[in-house]
Amino acid sequence: MKRLLLIAILAVWCLTSAFAQDKELVPVAYVQSSVLSTDSDLFTLMDGSRWVKTGYSMILPASDITIILTSEEGNGIAFVDGTETEVELISGTPDLNTGLLGQVVRERGDGAILQLSDDSLWEISQYDRYDTGYWLPPYRVIVSSDELYLINVENGKKVWANRVR
Repeated sequence: MKRLLLIAILAVWCLTSAFAQDKELVPVAYVQSSVLSTDSDLFTLMDGSRWVKTGYSMILPASDITIILTSEEGNGIAFVDGTETEVELISGTPDLNTGLLGQVVRERGDGAILQLSDDSLWEISQYDRYDTGYWLPPYRVIVSSDELYLINVENGKKVWANRVR
């Protein structure tokens, strides 16, 4: 009997803590840019900021990049062409943006409507549906602070969006 009670309590705790947190959108500071140049583990963005990467991912010039900052010192995680690697700001002032990090959990109408983890629904512009129709959920997105864009974190693509619910 004690074992069943313990299992029930653990199940309720798991459902209310881990899964409930996944539903919320998390505020983030991020940089979205293109890579201007690379030199070994160093790379420069179009805004002139220079970064050093750790890890073995390849960052090529002209690649779209999204960096989600994890500290005020300029440490973050860079997402380029479906890969992610830790990065550190070494010079310059990056063009910082703020937004909410979430996850697309469902798409409807070949990418016309995207449902995020917080159950909000977003209508995608006719032009951008070509891209969103091929993105298979689940995937991480950033909602821009002005709620005009959704940014696919993994590939750096930004699409026009309109919140409908």
